[in-house]
Amino acid sequence: MKRILITLCALLLCGCSVTVSDHSDGPSLTLSKAQELRIAPAGDPDAVQVIDGQKELDEFFQLLDHILTNDTYSHREVPAQAVPLGTVTFAQTETLKAGQDPEDREMEVLATLTVYEDGTWASLEMGPITLALQPSPTDGEALCTYF
Repeated sequence: MKRILITLCALLLCGCSVTVSDHSDGPSLTLSKAQELRIAPAGDPDAVQVIDGQKELDEFFQLLDHILTNDTYSHREVPAQAVPLGTVTFAQTETLKAGQDPEDREMEVLATLTVYEDGTWASLEMGPITLALQPSPTDGEALCTYF
């Protein structure tokens, strides 16, 4: 329960909309405003893959939800010897401002997930807050498949 409250506070502070609902297998967290994921391998940051299909977004958020509700995370830092594998940037279309043409809106970053080699570590950065994650071996492997 403490992990869920910390995660909710962190996500709300960063302007993300979080939906919490109870399921038979526990609470569910969703970054409901993210409209696209930009996946960039650490070795080639120009080779960005964009995921913006609802099915693909749902699959990634399901994995992230599983990591946040079932795996270990803390406020400590990722070990210095951990080598980044790549980043996943969560983005949404900026809010329409008065007088702004809707086509002129750009994507703004909500959060960044850095995945480290072999998937044993990840860090979720949301504004000033960073959570160090230690995914289970299964979840870590699943994260690594995006790179």
